[in-house]
Amino acid sequence: MAGYASYGVIKQGAILKNQGFTLAEVLITLGIIGIVSAMTIPNLLSNFRATKNATQLKKTISSLSQVATGGLAANHMNFRDTVSPCSANGGEDDSDAIMSLCAILNESLVGKAYVDDITAIKADRNSEYLITPASEGSGLSFIGEDNKPTGHAYKLADGTLFVFPADAYNCNIEAKCVGYIDVNGGSMPNKEVTCEDGNANSENCVVPQKANFMTDIYPVEFYDNIMMPSTNAGMYVLKHNNHSNIDRSGKTSHQSSNEED
Repeated sequence: MAGYASYGVIKQGAILKNQGFTLAEVLITLGIIGIVSAMTIPNLLSNFRATKNATQLKKTISSLSQVATGGLAANHMNFRDTVSPCSANGGEDDSDAIMSLCAILNESLVGKAYVDDITAIKADRNSEYLITPASEGSGLSFIGEDNKPTGHAYKLADGTLFVFPADAYNCNIEAKCVGYIDVNGGSMPNKEVTCEDGNANSENCVVPQKANFMTDIYPVEFYDNIMMPSTNAGMYVLKHNNHSNIDRSGKTSHQSSNEED
């Protein structure tokens, strides 16, 4: 009986030993995992950044549109009713003294901070804040040849920047004002969003959901109480990431159909 018991223990140990993995097998498995991770993680991170940028664009446009609507309700004043540019220190503009875009933002934009000097904005590693426009169809025509933004800027509570030229006022459908939204507040890449062909205004624009296309700089146009992207690339990002039916007039398809009726 003892012999049989010993035989059983030995055989069981042999079975357990055969169920283990050799060092070579473990190393091969880890190598495969490493290769798959190297292939997939960069794409996942790129998609995450792209989605984050698109979500921030939607949120910022909504906030700035509400500023115009709130200004109209409080002071009977929206983007169209601004009759003068912002003063040199736009952060102190008040609608009782000057009807400027800065006055609307100062009174209706919650948690904002006026940027006294745009050149003081720094990119990553304290580098100079420069904007890279699209090579074709750019909506940043107001940016100088040196790619340095000028005019006025507001930093929102979440860090997003809204930048617009010094001559932005009386913004109406016949003379729309322009600017841009930097969804990550000065951090790189500071590059204008483009369609997959590198043009920001391609007719049949598609913006791949990758960080090198769905970037951080979104040109906008605004008038009356409307704000929206000024390029086809920006419109694509807005429409395909928030399921909005907004058209280039700034109205939803529901609003347009009601007017037709």
